[in-house]
Amino acid sequence: MKKLHFPYFLVCLISINLSCKNSTTSTQEKTVTDSIEETIAMAENVGVYDVLKDPAYVQQVKELDLKCPNLNDPRIPFEDREVAMEAWVALNQNIGQHLLTKEFDWGTTAETVKIWHRFYFNKDGSINSYYYNIMDKSINEDTREAYGQRVSEIIQEHRIGFELDSAFAQCGKMVFQVL
Repeated sequence: MKKLHFPYFLVCLISINLSCKNSTTSTQEKTVTDSIEETIAMAENVGVYDVLKDPAYVQQVKELDLKCPNLNDPRIPFEDREVAMEAWVALNQNIGQHLLTKEFDWGTTAETVKIWHRFYFNKDGSINSYYYNIMDKSINEDTREAYGQRVSEIIQEHRIGFELDSAFAQCGKMVFQVL
């Protein structure tokens, strides 16, 4: 079985794009009346969701995207994109380091594992929910679930390194080289 190789992970983070497509339109925004806080207020902990496990999660992401613009959306009055990029990279590095420390085993012979993930943040920078999709089809369901559990351990208390006036989102891809 192969395990996470952290130095390659660091190199891959450099290529993470800070933006995701934002398909929000003003018409869609007017139809959404509840806030992100109301949407997931019932959860005591950060929600961690594997989007392949339940198709309903894809719809949840779409609904949250209407309420939480990504960091490149012009509705976000955030001028220092360099701070955002540094905080985003640090968050991803912390996840990678946590997986490395816990000796996470991907259970695959593949050389790399790609993950798409999307974070929803409260305005204070705390993580509200986390959606992920392990794009490597050789990763079995147990490993997918174990990944979610390991990431959940670190993001319960983690914040991104800044605050905004409203809830916001950010997504990207991580590529792990496995040994």
